[in-house]
Amino acid sequence: MQTDPMEESALSPEIEFALGQEKRTLEAIEAEFGVLDEAQAADRIGHPGNARLVDSLRERGRILAYRRRGEDEWIYPLFQFEGNGVLSVTRQLLEVATVEGVDPMDLVFWLCSRSGMLEDAARPVDLLRADPEAVLEAARYDLGEHVW
Repeated sequence: MQTDPMEESALSPEIEFALGQEKRTLEAIEAEFGVLDEAQAADRIGHPGNARLVDSLRERGRILAYRRRGEDEWIYPLFQFEGNGVLSVTRQLLEVATVEGVDPMDLVFWLCSRSGMLEDAARPVDLLRADPEAVLEAARYDLGEHVW
C-alpha cells in the first residue's frame, strides 16, 4: 500500500530535530530576556504608535530583530534596550554580523551562548552593558570563524 507523500513530512528527521531545537532555544531565550513586537518596541524607544520608525531602525541596522521560522512578525529582544533607547553596541554587533554573513537570529543565539573569548566563558548578552568592547572583540572572532 502506498502512502500519500503529502501526508508525510518533507523534512528529514535530522532537520525536524534541528528545527525543534531552534524553537526550544528561542523559547528559552525569549522567556529569560523577554521580547517586544514592533508596536511595543516603538513604545519602548519613546515613539508610541510609530512602528514605521522601528522598521526603519531595523532596516538600517540600528536595532536587533528576528523572525521566527514561518512567521512574519519581527521580534525585538529586550536585552538590547536601555531606558528609551537601544544600546549603542547593538548597532556595532549588527555591523559585525552583516560583514560576516550572520543573520539576526543567529546573532541572538550567539549572544545568549557562552563564548570562549570572554572571561569565564561568559555569555555575551551578560556583558552588553558592563563590557561592550569585550563583547565586540568576541563577536569579531566568534562570528568571523562561525565557531559558536
